[in-house]
Amino acid sequence: MNNRFFNKFRRSKNVIHSVNIVESKNPDTDQNIIIDKEEENNHQWDRPLEFVLSLISNSVGLGNVWRFHDISGAFLVPYFIIYFLIGAPIYFMELALGQFTSRGPATGFVLAKGWQGVGFAMVINSILGTLYYNVIIAWALFYFILSFRKTLLWSDCGHWWNTKDLCYVPGSSGNILTGNGTALNCTLAANLSLSECQETNTTGKVTAAEEFFYRLLLNKSASFDDFGVPGTYMSVLLLGAWLIICLCIFRGVQSSGKVAYFTSIFPYIVLLVLIIFSSTLEGSGQGIRYYIVPRWNLIGNFEIWQAAASQVFFSLSISFGSLIAYSAANDFHNKFFQQMCIVVSCDCFTGVFAGFAVFATIGFLATSSGVDVDTYARSSGPGLAFITYPQALARMPASPFFSIIFFLMLLALGLGSQFASTDVPITALMEFFPSYAKRRSLLVVITLITVTYIYGFNRFMNDVKMMLGRRAAQYYLFVTLCITAPLLALIITVTNIIGTRPLTIDAAGGFPHYEFPRWSTILGWFIFVCCILPIPIVFVISYIREYRKIAAQRAAKGNFGDDNDSPVAKNFEEKPLYLAALTANNSPADYWGPRRRKHQTGAYAHLAAKSTVHDISAQQQFPKRSITAMNNTDIGAGTTNPTFDPDLTKNDDGESVLDEKF
Repeated sequence: MNNRFFNKFRRSKNVIHSVNIVESKNPDTDQNIIIDKEEENNHQWDRPLEFVLSLISNSVGLGNVWRFHDISGAFLVPYFIIYFLIGAPIYFMELALGQFTSRGPATGFVLAKGWQGVGFAMVINSILGTLYYNVIIAWALFYFILSFRKTLLWSDCGHWWNTKDLCYVPGSSGNILTGNGTALNCTLAANLSLSECQETNTTGKVTAAEEFFYRLLLNKSASFDDFGVPGTYMSVLLLGAWLIICLCIFRGVQSSGKVAYFTSIFPYIVLLVLIIFSSTLEGSGQGIRYYIVPRWNLIGNFEIWQAAASQVFFSLSISFGSLIAYSAANDFHNKFFQQMCIVVSCDCFTGVFAGFAVFATIGFLATSSGVDVDTYARSSGPGLAFITYPQALARMPASPFFSIIFFLMLLALGLGSQFASTDVPITALMEFFPSYAKRRSLLVVITLITVTYIYGFNRFMNDVKMMLGRRAAQYYLFVTLCITAPLLALIITVTNIIGTRPLTIDAAGGFPHYEFPRWSTILGWFIFVCCILPIPIVFVISYIREYRKIAAQRAAKGNFGDDNDSPVAKNFEEKPLYLAALTANNSPADYWGPRRRKHQTGAYAHLAAKSTVHDISAQQQFPKRSITAMNNTDIGAGTTNPTFDPDLTKNDDGESVLDEKF
């Protein structure tokens, strides 16, 4: 049963496609290898530029616009540090893993037999993220459609979803907000002095933008237990969002790569237009000063560092599997190091760039409403994008135009990230079920440990050298991947778990402060456990298989007599069975290496040799083999593991090719 399960994730050794097959010489084995042109060209980027733009579109998402908190300048210091010490090296590692193996995350982690569960966890993580992210895209689509009006619906009260006594418009001619919970009603006379205006208490009042978001779009209930029924608007828009995504990715990266020209470039045009225009508005300077002047007393607040790490992880899509899935469609020798530098720099500075547009607009909104910038600077997340910013857009000249381009930008940002996230489970299904291919924070720590310590940093850099011709930035990557990144990521993860508090929602939109019921918190922890559960399950199952296999090898060794020339046999005698199984479980799978046959050279030349017609016919004739090879046979797969057979690990000069690998 276990063998059948794991064999689903193995690349077939004996299947030869009947079309588009040519033969080529492998320089390391001097044997003919079969190259399936369809395998070589399927699911590949048409141009390297499309790969770069897709990465930018994936990384530069909604978080770059709305995840800057009221800590502003103080946030930028840990933001840049974590980008340099954690974000960039892990980004490089995931791109290298995908490009080297040409496999998605579900099958790419066979670099250590027992740790393939890391890839499964990435797929689950990506699926869960995709489900909620598409809801936000549907929100943006709702606002975008309703922006094609002369008067924006969230700019005033008096609609059927507004509450008659609670709704008000800050800074309107009838309400000049003074910042102390009162508004001055000066609409009865044209030339009244300020002292003649009547004060109106705004405590408990709700802005028109808030009521539009909470009461019309969300149709929010008073309690989490009151689920109600799906709203008509959201159901139709959510279906529309999924249809848009399906149309854009139906041909894989070959179609999504074309859409990336729009989803990656258009947001920068809109941000530039918003920065230029908003900087001309009254009060924009106050917002920008609030943004760029750091409050150094907040640097020591560890919550700021946690917020910065969260921003980096989500923005770069680290450990979601999308980077591995995208780079798996690259040419083997693609110069991904330079591309990584470009994309990470774009993502890092786009957040800073977008901050100028956001805080210039917040400064204008605060000035026109008569309050301090700090009042609106506290907004972040969906509240900033769907309440604060629409409220500011409604007060701008030509507000429908700026509303249209702003929410179209949000759509482009959301869709670009969603394309990559959706590609992860699709890639996994294509790899698990190849017949359908033609139809087409804790995880961060575990990923780092698996690649840099279990697989080995030196082995990883040798694989990079095979692709790039050099060990790119090896000193920087050694310090970050082996020391700073796992250490900092572990500290942030542990403190996040320890500092977990009950989930609450602040009072907003006329709804009081709300603490979610205990059962919802338990459900959240259950989802968290489900994300990482594949890792220990797969490790235990793989360990049991290795234990049984090595026990069978030792039994076979006893049946054929002692072979004192076998170094592995001596090693087995020195190690207890449970330690030998643990070592084997942390070693690469037999089929680990480049997936495309023309790149299976050097330490991975044995993979190409297994794919030749000669080898297949020879296996069918059951040739005589040495006792050493028989002792070191993979009982489950029926093939010799070249790592354990010294006869298959030497080149023509008699030197071990495994030295380069390990």
